[in-house]
Amino acid sequence: MRVEHALPADLIRNRALRVLVIGAGGTGSAIVMGLPYLDQAMRVWGHRYGLAVALMDADLVSETNCIRQPFSVSDIGQNKATVLINRINLFWGMNWESVPQSFHVARRLGELGFTWLEEPVNRFRGSQRYPGYRGLDASLGVAIAGGEGLERRSDFLRLLDDGIDIVQPDVGICGGIGEACFVADLAVLYGRACVLHAWGGAVLIASTVQLLAVTPEPTEVDGTYGGLLEWDVFENPMRTDLLAEPLEVRDGLVAIPAGPGLGVEVDESAVRSLDRLAVL
Repeated sequence: MRVEHALPADLIRNRALRVLVIGAGGTGSAIVMGLPYLDQAMRVWGHRYGLAVALMDADLVSETNCIRQPFSVSDIGQNKATVLINRINLFWGMNWESVPQSFHVARRLGELGFTWLEEPVNRFRGSQRYPGYRGLDASLGVAIAGGEGLERRSDFLRLLDDGIDIVQPDVGICGGIGEACFVADLAVLYGRACVLHAWGGAVLIASTVQLLAVTPEPTEVDGTYGGLLEWDVFENPMRTDLLAEPLEVRDGLVAIPAGPGLGVEVDESAVRSLDRLAVL
């Protein structure tokens, strides 16, 4: 059986199909590194113009980015978007664009009705945590979210004092469920939203789901951010294979596990298998 795939004519009429990728971290970098294959496939199947891609990220490569993101030690200190786009352009012969200055793009996102922009400024500068966020909400015209890399209450407090719209504690980084609850309550006192960050394994996601069940809304009126769960869709055995009964998304929802503790049971054989995989 032959299956034909076609793009709408108004998308490809005598011009390249324009793609804007926002963020060059773990997810964004994986997406943009795969787009050259789509570009080549489109050209083979008769679309002579392919893709015109722009990658936006103001963040710089740090040492920790060299673990799960496609960066090396020689990239540390350079702009993420610039590094990846230069690499793609050299290897594939493209003329794609990097946008290391995210502010003017953020204004356009606000005009287009985007809900929020996550971490448009470098997370760390020397000993400072999330410097340069004060007043960004007023200047950009779109809600600003951030805080996934913070570890201390005092840093979250300063971030809220700086005026961030949406604070994003990570249960695995900020000190656990109790500390994340504290940050969520702190956000309520400031009248700000709390959308938990959760990129990783099944135990982290289970912890985050339980916390979502008790995370308060910033006002008495139900908002648009309550109950949002970050869920990556890339191949990740730590998410899909670690539990005896894996967590699943059904119709856009994840059921809160009702068992003891976090509500989930770790598959010990899967842990041993993943441990051998890590050693190899």
